[in-house]
Amino acid sequence: MMLYRFGKWLCGICLKISGLQIIGKENVPADQPVLVIANHLSFADPPILAQAFPYHLTFIAKEDFAKHAFTRILFGALGAVFLKRGESDLSAMRRVLALLKEKHSAAIFPEGRRTFEQGLAEFQPGAAFLAARSNTPVVPVALVNSGHFFKFWKRDILMHVGEVIDPQQLDLPMHEKIPALNQMFQESVAALKQQSEDILTERKRLPR
Repeated sequence: MMLYRFGKWLCGICLKISGLQIIGKENVPADQPVLVIANHLSFADPPILAQAFPYHLTFIAKEDFAKHAFTRILFGALGAVFLKRGESDLSAMRRVLALLKEKHSAAIFPEGRRTFEQGLAEFQPGAAFLAARSNTPVVPVALVNSGHFFKFWKRDILMHVGEVIDPQQLDLPMHEKIPALNQMFQESVAALKQQSEDILTERKRLPR
């Protein structure tokens, strides 16, 4: 949609100035729908994630954004699905499952809230539920320093895209598959995040 493309283009300019580095972009499937999972640090995470993916991502946002007119209109125009936090929102989950089965891509932050720079919070099972029910390939992503979106002089925003996880590789009953996938997702994002932090640490040690 036009608003999504314009917002992606505009944020892309800002992120180029801010020195966004994308690692692993070759892991992004070009010809199939995916479910993107990522850690959540700041409000800038959705536009940063969009830069790595050539197609429209439907973001799953917490219901709080639907309570204010501006964010409700903005997120609604971008096609976001609002999810009630801290409870089972089957209606929203069904909408996302329908989108995935219609070959649309979606993005979700499994922590369910922003954790700023305090590491990873425990992943909620929503992403694993969607992946297990739809058998959609999952792309894990780690974001580092995304809160520096407007601190362009720091030039230390990094997005690390991991290898695709195929939910069908786990031949388990659904009640076992969902927690197993959830653990796999958390471990994958945690590993990518650690690798990214190591890269930035090493970069700081290099002479300028």
